[in-house]
Amino acid sequence: MSGHALLNSVDGLYGQFVHVSAALANCLDQAAISALGYDAIAPAWLRYRVQGTPDLTTYVEAGRLSRASIAASLNLIGRRLGEFPRILDFGCGCGRTLRWMRDLTREATVWGVDIDAEAIDWCRGHIGPARFEVTNPVPPLPFPDNSFDLIYALSVFTHLDYPGQIAWLTELRRVLAPGGIVLLTFLGYTPEKYAARPHGAPLRLFNERIMASASLDIWSFLEPAEVEQLDRDGFVFLPYRDSPRDAPYGVAYHRPEHVHDAFGKILPLVSYVPDGFCDYLDAALFQKPG
Repeated sequence: MSGHALLNSVDGLYGQFVHVSAALANCLDQAAISALGYDAIAPAWLRYRVQGTPDLTTYVEAGRLSRASIAASLNLIGRRLGEFPRILDFGCGCGRTLRWMRDLTREATVWGVDIDAEAIDWCRGHIGPARFEVTNPVPPLPFPDNSFDLIYALSVFTHLDYPGQIAWLTELRRVLAPGGIVLLTFLGYTPEKYAARPHGAPLRLFNERIMASASLDIWSFLEPAEVEQLDRDGFVFLPYRDSPRDAPYGVAYHRPEHVHDAFGKILPLVSYVPDGFCDYLDAALFQKPG
């Protein structure tokens, strides 16, 4: 089976399975949530949408590690997470990361935006005093110029086609205040990383401690011609079967050089760390001049 067929087949079959089992998982989760003292835990079907599995531990630990990785990425450029008065979680989903940011709202204004109206509605009812807005799949955002000092987009640009990435980074620049920081994550590709991977290695989500139930190799979706395209152009995008034409959605791979050359023209790149986000995604920090 080709990489494209595998990607679409697994996405469809696994999605059907999870939608059937999500309601049961949600009922079973209630005991664990109460026993562990968790709060603001999204229901199983919303967790599946943001992480490909309804697994409770993955949701909790991924959010915790995401906050830690944001802080660590900022520390590399001498900044602290607590120093930003206006923060935007771009593509917040059902608040997997934002639920770990609630302490910041004592000193900062924190916003979350997403195209998933159901997820945003849930966040509004459970993750206060952060603020939330539903957005469209294409720009603009419902904010004036220079609205935020820190914007992070976690596993968002890993799913957009190239025109969508350029459009959204340009829009993030618009709403970013002078001197502000944008943190993006990427599926970073290098020939060395691709060649060194064990054949059939599992898709590693965040790190070995919080393996999700999926056991796919994210690199196996690439056909030889697409690996050549990555080597040549630095970018390749594989759309999902049901991806909308006006705002394609799928899996995007980048070479670090491509991020520097293409995105650095929109916002200056100040830090790029391979596997620097949760030991899995590449972490890139951009800063708006001023």
